[in-house]
Amino acid sequence: MPHLYGYLLPLKIGDSYYALGLFAKAEEYYSIALNYEFLNLHLEAFALWIRIARNILDWGSALYKQEDVTAAKVQYERIIKQDGTHPIGSILYSEAPLTNPSDSALTFIHCLNRSNQF
Repeated sequence: MPHLYGYLLPLKIGDSYYALGLFAKAEEYYSIALNYEFLNLHLEAFALWIRIARNILDWGSALYKQEDVTAAKVQYERIIKQDGTHPIGSILYSEAPLTNPSDSALTFIHCLNRSNQF
């Protein structure tokens, strides 16, 4: 039962808000799931990192489609900054339970920078 109430329900509520395009509310519920005491750091943390990143990306895209380029850039730069570095204060890179997936993302970002993609 704790897993249901502490992780699965907030995760699925976040997914519902995401599907409705209510990205701030989705992130709020993903954050609740992120704080689940018994979060599996090797499976659930990766799934949560992907959901949060997808939410941020689609939030930025929705803002861009509304021609709010400045706000869209703010959202996009929560994933990766324009200069090819990672954003220090982003939920994706600053939350302890997301250390494993964020380390993988940082390795990918480093590889992109080394291959001069930016």
